[in-house]
Amino acid sequence: MSELGNLIKNAREKKGLSQRELSRQTGIDNNTIAKIENGTRKKPNPLSLTKLSIILELDLKLLLKHAGYSKEDEELIINSKEINSYHKITSTSVEEEISQIENQILKLNKNINSIKYSLKHHQDPAYKNMSKEDIEFFDEQSKSLLQLNEDMLKIYQKRLNKIKSLLHDEF
Repeated sequence: MSELGNLIKNAREKKGLSQRELSRQTGIDNNTIAKIENGTRKKPNPLSLTKLSIILELDLKLLLKHAGYSKEDEELIINSKEINSYHKITSTSVEEEISQIENQILKLNKNINSIKYSLKHHQDPAYKNMSKEDIEFFDEQSKSLLQLNEDMLKIYQKRLNKIKSLLHDEF
């Protein structure tokens, strides 16, 4: 196994990714990833190394060096339009995902506040026509819905923090 292969394999395993999942996330053929890792793919193309560097959080220059590219090649590759446009596309799609998650968080917070208010005040006109048993049932359902919304909020907040952390580290 080559140094490049070891580096990629160790980073992939550290992230808990299978070769298949890394393939899915990068768009690089699963067989190509296997060949890079076992050292039979000697000099992977720079765009593949760029994708791997982003997903595995590895330094692109280090990957290029271990792949056998010269210092001059490294500079040309890193400054190339193709590599920079890939970074830009990746950054834009991540920023869009952040925006979508932030919108979901806002919606969940509104739902949570609305449910809490409803449980606390019972001022909805529908309450006036409900029996005590119906109100208790409605409140139980509302508490379950509140818990689901709070759980989803935690998941979205955790995802947002992870993406922002990765965005900060990678770009």
